[in-house]
Amino acid sequence: MPVLAAGAPSCTAGDLDLDRFEISCETDDGCPAGLRCDSPSSLCVEDVEGSGEEPGDGGAEREGESGGGQPVGDPPGILSFDASAPRLTEGQRVRFTALVTDPDGIDDLIGGRLEDPGGGGTYGAFATSAAEGAYSLELSWAEIHQARAIAFEGAETSETREFQAAFFDVAGNLSTATTSIALACDDGQSACDGVCTALDTRSHCGACDRACPPSAACVQGECGCAQDADEDACCEPGATRPCGVDIGVCRAAQVRCGEDFAWEDCPGLADLREETCDGRDEDCDGEVDNGFPLGEACPVGEGVCRAWGEHACHPDDGTLDCVGEPGEPSAEVCDDLDNDCDGQIDDGDPGGGAACVTELPGVCVDGTERCQGGDIVCLPDVGPGPEVCGNELDDDCNGEVDDRCNGCPDGAGVPSGFVCVPAGDGFIGSPEGESQRGADEARHRVRFAEPYVIGRTELTQARWRAVATAAGWAITNPSFFRVGGVGSCPRGRCDERPVETVSWFDAIAFLNAWSAQEGLDPCYLLPEDCLGTPGAGCEAPSSRCGGDWSCGVVDYVQGCSGYRLPTEAEWEHAARAGTEGPSYGNVASTAWHHSNSGTPGQQTQPTGGLFANAWGLRDPLGNVAEWVWDWHADDYGGFGHPDEAIEDPTGPRQGERRVHRGGHFRTRAPRAAARTSEALTLRSEEIGLRAVRRAEMLGP
Repeated sequence: MPVLAAGAPSCTAGDLDLDRFEISCETDDGCPAGLRCDSPSSLCVEDVEGSGEEPGDGGAEREGESGGGQPVGDPPGILSFDASAPRLTEGQRVRFTALVTDPDGIDDLIGGRLEDPGGGGTYGAFATSAAEGAYSLELSWAEIHQARAIAFEGAETSETREFQAAFFDVAGNLSTATTSIALACDDGQSACDGVCTALDTRSHCGACDRACPPSAACVQGECGCAQDADEDACCEPGATRPCGVDIGVCRAAQVRCGEDFAWEDCPGLADLREETCDGRDEDCDGEVDNGFPLGEACPVGEGVCRAWGEHACHPDDGTLDCVGEPGEPSAEVCDDLDNDCDGQIDDGDPGGGAACVTELPGVCVDGTERCQGGDIVCLPDVGPGPEVCGNELDDDCNGEVDDRCNGCPDGAGVPSGFVCVPAGDGFIGSPEGESQRGADEARHRVRFAEPYVIGRTELTQARWRAVATAAGWAITNPSFFRVGGVGSCPRGRCDERPVETVSWFDAIAFLNAWSAQEGLDPCYLLPEDCLGTPGAGCEAPSSRCGGDWSCGVVDYVQGCSGYRLPTEAEWEHAARAGTEGPSYGNVASTAWHHSNSGTPGQQTQPTGGLFANAWGLRDPLGNVAEWVWDWHADDYGGFGHPDEAIEDPTGPRQGERRVHRGGHFRTRAPRAAARTSEALTLRSEEIGLRAVRRAEMLGP
């Protein structure tokens, strides 16, 4: 009785004649619906228990079966079954074609597959349409190998493999036909795990699974030494030869050739090592302690005790030592020498400690004698610090008491280089009828609840370079008018000129870096998506460009102690210093502008060279324009009645351009109320900045 492979027919129990066919199985899943796998016989049988029939009860007559149990109709007829080529090699494909008829005329074909009768597996199913005709299935070398490994080697240069076509009909009739093809490799190669391979290489020498060690070659299918191989590179296992010499710590011996066709390490060289300074020849080159400067001069001792000795081997650890007698130490004195020979000059402040009077004024007048640079000098006990308003002392030691306070409350601290702007009310904007007045300069009142300090001058190139250098920025001075810059600095004093060619984003990053370096709270929260190089200026020869440094939303930290940009209201309030006209004085003597900044070719000038306003600010209306915090809006971000003061305004909540205030060296008519705005990334030689800080209370 024919035995069908498990799962072969895609049909149910009623479709098959179990009296003519047996179906092998391993589990119930391998049987058609209505059958189960019988464990003793490993054959599919009727699932009597699942059907509700009594054992031995034949049940209803199966479809396709007569009352006598005989199959209905004739089995499919396979007129021909062949392959498209008698031989297949790696990389090729072959097509199997079966010409099938249906002798009983019922058109009841239900399945057909291509099987491996030699391995018991299946390559795939023929597509069937229940009608007679030609059915084909194409396979590649790799697909045949995947079903059953293709492997032959040595004298066998090919494998003949049989392929079987099996077709079934509804009644369970089975027809099969077989054909065979040769699986072969070209040029006499062997099939190693499905890959055509020549067995004359180091990785496949005479057999698929034989590899030669790195020292050997494949010689006529066996691992060994090539005829022209160097005797030092390849040897016959078990061979021996003399090695080493009796030099230094090394001794002559016999070395053996290992199973890997390579000479083993010479046992006589076991003590070979790097030369040390110990009176022996450890590297076996015939020289003792070579490479060490024995006998050459070397210094011993520190300070005034330094003398000359000579190099010798240390007797204990094999290192190089300097042998000699240093001079005698003495008590340390203030002479810029190391008298006590401890490696430190003038340590312990020798000769210092006496009270003295310095040449500085204010709180710096009282001092103490100190040893410095080999001389006794008088240094102040208290160094210059911020001026503390109202204490009637000269805290910054500049010869003036409570200067730069401008009516700020007692105890307010004013750092060097800053002036204090008192709290109170003031006007910003311009009155109607002022010459050159812009449409966005509506005059209105503002109120400042707390005093603040603002830079006496615009930020200088020297300050920017110091902070940028400490921050590790790639470019430490972006200015157009600098030493070595495109604009050059023909009139000198470049460090005192204002920094320029900085964008609004550059200014924000700089002020945060300056705050951090002085231990102050940064005033701006920068997002993590900032891109580019801060403070990089413009590529030559440009003096105006869009900078590559940009960030997303920048937030201001209320109440911070660090450096920041002034708000637009703070800037104009400080620049006016209580005045209400276009400027606080004659612009020819208060502002570097078009008429006085150079002829021909206007340029920036050293800061602080012209007259200050009433609060001590210099150059707010000229030299360079100055970035402020605010977004631009024609109405300053909104204000109420012109006579109702707005307290500490910070401008619009959002916008497209940031404001910069004050004129610059090319401005023809500088005015305190003039407003201009630019993109946040713009860098220009006409724009710089001035820093602001909260006024710290340093005194009672």
